[in-house]
Amino acid sequence: MSKKERSIVILLGVRVDSTPESSLLKRVEGWIEDYKVGDDGKRLIFTPNPEMLVDASVDKGFLRVLNSSDVNIADGVGLQWASRLLSLFGTIKNNQTISNRVTGVDFSRKLVGLAAKNGWRVYLLGGGPNVASRAARRLRAEYGQAAVKGFEIKADEGPSLNQDGQSWLRASEETVKKVSAYGPEILLVAFGHKKQERWLVENKDKMQFGVAMGVGGTLDYLSGRVKRAPGWLRGVGLEWLFRLIVEPRRWRRIVKAVLVFPWMVIKESARR
Repeated sequence: MSKKERSIVILLGVRVDSTPESSLLKRVEGWIEDYKVGDDGKRLIFTPNPEMLVDASVDKGFLRVLNSSDVNIADGVGLQWASRLLSLFGTIKNNQTISNRVTGVDFSRKLVGLAAKNGWRVYLLGGGPNVASRAARRLRAEYGQAAVKGFEIKADEGPSLNQDGQSWLRASEETVKKVSAYGPEILLVAFGHKKQERWLVENKDKMQFGVAMGVGGTLDYLSGRVKRAPGWLRGVGLEWLFRLIVEPRRWRRIVKAVLVFPWMVIKESARR
């Protein structure tokens, strides 16, 4: 990928790629081609959003985890807004902005489509009871008929999201073994943000896979368990309002994204 095609913005300490989706997909395709002929693989893609940047500002360990990925795609119109404001005030180096937003849900679907086209194996991990299996069934129905031979989708609930301590560690170790035995080209992990990114960084050297991405609630949408906001709402940056109506239990996370994050950005812009 040329320098012209790839642009990186440092936003509140987090490295975020502002790269066209088509270029990112070509990059993934190249990684997988290398993986299939003997490259170690284990490339990581994370999907920072406003809430994750707030968490990274108070958790330096999580900040290091986010910045250890191979690609961080901008999952949230709030990151675009923040980059423009900080660029306006000269807070971002070279006044760069995030011009390309690639959501985790959309990019996950594109990865599955790429897998179908190339005959790759996909491993859906996490998401809660029956979520990964339901997502796998829907994706097989959508992409399976036109898929190249070799295309597979495996579903695994993985460790329970309610487990902790030794119970989580034992279940995690078993999951690592299963992923390695399958050796997928694409691994999509839905343990929830922070947990999934840390898990991938801590365990990637114990597993065999080509490219892994932390996908948060994406499997909820792909499985049909949760309805996604209409495109026009997403386009104007009001997906958070739809989520608040559909999933009111998320209100604390939404407050963090739509109130705390903008306040942090405004404070950052005032420093220069």
